[in-house]
Amino acid sequence: LHDLLISFQILSLMEHFDLLPFGHEKIGSLSESAKRRLIICTYLLSDPLILLFDDPTKDLDALSNYQLIYSLNCYMKRCHRIALISLRCPRSDIYQLMSRITILFYGEVMYSGQTKYMLSYFRQIGFPCPSNENPAVYYLSLATIDRETSQRYRESQDQAIKLVNLFMVSSERDFRNCP
Repeated sequence: LHDLLISFQILSLMEHFDLLPFGHEKIGSLSESAKRRLIICTYLLSDPLILLFDDPTKDLDALSNYQLIYSLNCYMKRCHRIALISLRCPRSDIYQLMSRITILFYGEVMYSGQTKYMLSYFRQIGFPCPSNENPAVYYLSLATIDRETSQRYRESQDQAIKLVNLFMVSSERDFRNCP
């Protein structure tokens, strides 16, 4: 019975991560995208409550990038699990899948909260996202130091520190207003 449950779980994960067509292939012959989905599935076999990923989509093409994050997102929702994913350059279609986002500047929180509130938060503090911009990439760029000139370095660092401080103040205010 135990082996039957494991087999069912494996087939279910393979189906969910679109790996069934590769069931009889050697791992070495799989595409990079399929290999990454397979690696994720092997971790999911142990049914963890929380998964940590460091840029799992690095060097994948746009479709593979979306397929991996979409499959992972659906699995996390279906199984009520949490995935913490660091992305160096989140695409706009991936941004739409995120329920929460945290932007860090040298380990300090610049924003952390539900994705749907991020745009209004930054607009309220005077940093609206330009139209036709990917909000995740735009706000991530505000947490990036511009090293072109010493003046741009100071300006971008001061701006990021200001955003960290504004978030800290707003978080403290929100905490005080909690029932």
